[in-house]
Amino acid sequence: MSRIFQATVVGPARLRVDHGFGVFAERDVVLADGSSPLGPAGSIVLATAIHATSRRVTRIQVTTGVPTYSFLAKVVRVVDGDTLWVDVDLWDGTIFRAEIRVLGVNCPESHGPTASDAGRAAAAYTSSLLPAGKAIRIQTQRVNIHLAGHEEKVEVHGRFLSDVDLLDGGPSLGQRLLASGHAAGYDGTGKAVDMFNADGTLK
Repeated sequence: MSRIFQATVVGPARLRVDHGFGVFAERDVVLADGSSPLGPAGSIVLATAIHATSRRVTRIQVTTGVPTYSFLAKVVRVVDGDTLWVDVDLWDGTIFRAEIRVLGVNCPESHGPTASDAGRAAAAYTSSLLPAGKAIRIQTQRVNIHLAGHEEKVEVHGRFLSDVDLLDGGPSLGQRLLASGHAAGYDGTGKAVDMFNADGTLK
């Protein structure tokens, strides 16, 4: 796997790297050709190669590409059909624990005063696909301005909006939730509860 990062030059071989999720870290970096990223302070873009097993960065080079915000992650636990906690692999063993809201879908609630059998069924379905420790890939939504130090889009409850890929060559988690009838499509506007009947079934 590879990643493309935005970075700022702060010294001859020292970069401040945007890892995503508001995590910025200064790192000593040697490029793939053995050189240092010399030059005046300013923004550059780095492409990295990552070892498939150890997850360590094996190669770094300056590129003209566009930074990507696709991350490998491991499932910590499923909260609802459309919500889960994950440990995100940011860079070389740097892990960030994030609450993810699946982009583009809405499931009935499985907890709280509006919980329903349909919501519990949706949570059970997602849990069957994503047991704790399962490796996945997430693709976060982006915003056009820096907000609290990061560019990932966060919804009203503070969850990061993201697509979730199960790494099996099949549909995304959101697509599976829709196809199985456990979720309705959702563009983030309006009251999500209006998509469901009183018993939690889809309207």
